[in-house]
This record gives sequence, structure tokens and C-alpha cells, in this order.
Amino acid sequence: MKKKKEAAGARSESSGITRKRTRRSHQDETAADLISRQPDAILCTIISLLPTKDGGRTPALNLERSESWFDSRALCNLEELDIGYEYLSGRKTSYPLPQSALRASSSTLLVCKISYCDFPKMITPSMNFPLLKELSLSSPTIRSIGFRDNSGEKAELVIEDAPRLERLLLPYWHRDDCVIIQVISAPKLEILGPFSPVFYKFWVFQGMDPVSSANSIRTVKVLALGCSNHQLNAVLDVLRWFPCLEKLYVTSRAHDSMLEQNEDQHDPPYPVECLETHLKEVVLKLFIGYEHQVNFARFFVLNAKVLNKIEFQGCEDYSNELVARQHRLLQFENRASRDARFEFRNIYFCIDEHVEKHVHDLSLADPFSDSHR
Repeated sequence: MKKKKEAAGARSESSGITRKRTRRSHQDETAADLISRQPDAILCTIISLLPTKDGGRTPALNLERSESWFDSRALCNLEELDIGYEYLSGRKTSYPLPQSALRASSSTLLVCKISYCDFPKMITPSMNFPLLKELSLSSPTIRSIGFRDNSGEKAELVIEDAPRLERLLLPYWHRDDCVIIQVISAPKLEILGPFSPVFYKFWVFQGMDPVSSANSIRTVKVLALGCSNHQLNAVLDVLRWFPCLEKLYVTSRAHDSMLEQNEDQHDPPYPVECLETHLKEVVLKLFIGYEHQVNFARFFVLNAKVLNKIEFQGCEDYSNELVARQHRLLQFENRASRDARFEFRNIYFCIDEHVEKHVHDLSLADPFSDSHR
């Protein structure tokens, strides 16, 4: 009988301890969440008393019900904004980024990090970030990125983890040598450009180490470049990063042949894989017929072994006599691919303007083509 009482007492004591622990755990959680449970008016008052950078970083505010908070004086002249729903990242439901979060501080923002939230379908077209130095986005679903820098200062775009990214578009590349692009992980990237192989520094990484040209971005199929026609070696250096490239656009930026420099451009030190097995189409824009332009084009005629077409786009009428002359200069009879054909078109088409206009129109299979105008 005594043992039964002792056992009952032990169970009672154990149950009491369990209840106390449960209550204590609940009290701890409640205490830890007291701030976030406060009304928005009180939260805004608390946060407005913090230094600006701390107020902008606080996770206490429920963004879903507090859009008006971004009009608070606490965010006047905000330079750094870190915003997201990390604490809800395990849930299936996604949460929208309030438009006012960017609109309120767009003119002063220097650093911005956005994560674990959906962008609104309609971002204010006039929204501008003239002082932005660093932008970090975390999105497992993003499919298209458009990047344009007008500052004239050093700019860097880092893509760390973009599992569904299909296209990286870079309109208006012709700036000073001030843009660095690092692609650490973008396993579905297919379309890239237009950018300059001279003005842009393009690095491809696996993990944190630069990869060799032998195992670089094999997913890229369409590439747009812009350069002077004496920069063939620089173009070939870029092509080595994309061994499975199928279509190449090259826009000539130097029309005055007197400005072009001599360059040994017919003997690459080692094969360019895409020229051997994949490159089927080359589009040469603003083709006038200068000597260096002809030399540039002739390289692809003589070395692209599976080429189907080279398209020459210029701003003059191509008579039968002119076309026949270009065939001779380009050594059409000695072409590496017997299936290759030449097409000459009198057309002026600005890739930069077209890309910027349709930068996120995923219905365009090829954002560099003039067929969608």
C-alpha cells in the first residue's frame, strides 16, 4: 500500500513538473513575442526611436499589415534596408513585398537585401535607385534578371544561387571598364547578354572557385556581345566559357576602320569547343564591310564546323554585285561547314533598346532577335 502511494505521488509530482514546464515554455514564447504582438502604432513609435539602420533591419514589424510604416520619418534618408520573411521560410505560403518598402527609400538607398518574399506583379515603372551600390536577392523561382548600370562607377552583380534562372540580360553595356559579373550557381541559364568582352569582367564559379573553360556554363545557348571588329581574340576568350553555344550575336561598335588596331586573330592557341560542335548561327550587326569586319566574319566562316547561317545586317542596300564581292572576300567556297549560307539584310536594329523594352517578357524565345518587333 505504501509503495502504491509513493508511486501515485511520484506520478503526481512528475505531472506537476510537466505542467510547470509547459506553462514556463508558453510563458517564454509569449514573452519573446510581446513586441511583435503590439499594435502597429506602438511598433512604429518604438522603431522610430532606434537608429535608422537598426529600425530598417528590425524583424518585429509584420509587413503584411503595416505598409503605412514605410512612410514613417524613421525611414527618411534610409541608406540600408534588409527586408524579408526568413522566420516564415519554412511555410508553403509566400508573402508579398510591400511596394512602399522600396518606394519610400528609393532615392537614398545604398544597400538593399530582399529575401523570402514575392515581388508585386506591378512595380512602379518610375522607381529609381540612383545611389544603390549593393543589391542582394534571394529567390528560388526567379527566371529572368535584367541588369543595367548608369552610374559610371564600379558595379558588381553576383548570382550566388539561382536554380531556375534562364536569362541574364544586360542592356546598354557600352560603359567604362566598371562592371564585374560573377555567376556562382545558375544551372539553367540559357540566354546571356548583350555585354562587352572588354568592358565587362565575367567570372564563372563552381562553389567559390573559378572554373576552367572545360567545365564552365554548358547551358548557355544564346549569347549577345558588342565589340570593335579588331577584338576577335577577346570574343574567343568569352566563347570558351560557353562550349554548347548555338547562336551568337555580335554588334560592331567601331565604324571607323582608322580607329581599329591590328591584332593577330586567326590562330587561337587551342580549339573553341562551340565552334567544333554546336555553333549554328552567327548574326553580325552594323556590318559595313570594313576590312576588320570582313576578317572577323571570315574567321567564323573558316572555323565554325556546324554553322548553318551567318546573317549580315547593315544600313545599306546589298546589290547582287556587292553580295558576290563579299562571298569572295569571306572565302565562301572554303567554308568549314558545307551547310552554311550567307544572308545580307538592310536593317538597323538596336538590341539594347529591344532587350530593355522586353527584359522580362519570357514569351520571347530569343530576346535579341528582331523578328519580335
